Amino acid sequence: MTEKEISGQKKLKSALGQYELSFEEKYPPAQIEIKYSQKYTKKINKLIGKKYERPVFFYTVAKRVAVIFFAIIISFSVSMTVSAIREPIVEFFTNIYEKFIEIFYYEDDISEAPTEIKTVYTLGHIPNGYKLESIVFDDIRAITTLSNGESQIVFSQYLLNGKTALDNETSNFEYVYLNDLKIAVTEKNGIKTLYWNTDEYAFKLIFNIEFSNQEYIAMINSIIKYEK
Repeated sequence: MTEKEISGQKKLKSALGQYELSFEEKYPPAQIEIKYSQKYTKKINKLIGKKYERPVFFYTVAKRVAVIFFAIIISFSVSMTVSAIREPIVEFFTNIYEKFIEIFYYEDDISEAPTEIKTVYTLGHIPNGYKLESIVFDDIRAITTLSNGESQIVFSQYLLNGKTALDNETSNFEYVYLNDLKIAVTEKNGIKTLYWNTDEYAFKLIFNIEFSNQEYIAMINSIIKYEK
């Protein structure tokens, strides 16, 4: 490297040094306070084994909210004491054709389901104006019929070892959910039919569409064991 080049490098370094000093003087580093998040602090304290106090968050308003929340849960749990709804649910599947929809279950999923009706279920809630007309059952089905003299409500219980065909050509079809319960719904000529199941039995509820959603939910939630 020539003397001229060496002299040039020295001048360049000197100039850069002066620039850095003047920049820092003009723009000194900001003095800021670093605040760590509560989540980060907890993780660090946990890593280093430092004990920390739990924050008291159940102040008066929070306590009221918590009490109301748990009261709702308890009241809901009491209303869901229906054995047919509490039991585990087996997923049903559908084959959709041009004229009908077929509901079926995988054989492995229902391998432990009863092969005959061992426990008969019926409706505990009867809508206003209706009376119990009959409860008939055998080894493969149980049917509860309510009547008001002009129309009927029919609740049926079946085994899971068969397939159910629903009209797809002239009726409306949809799925609705009641908590974890999947319900297939058809509507035709003013009549609504609901299909669902537990891991033991399949159920069907037929009624006039004049009933509100709350009414048929009340009927489903009221299912009880029939005592002869």
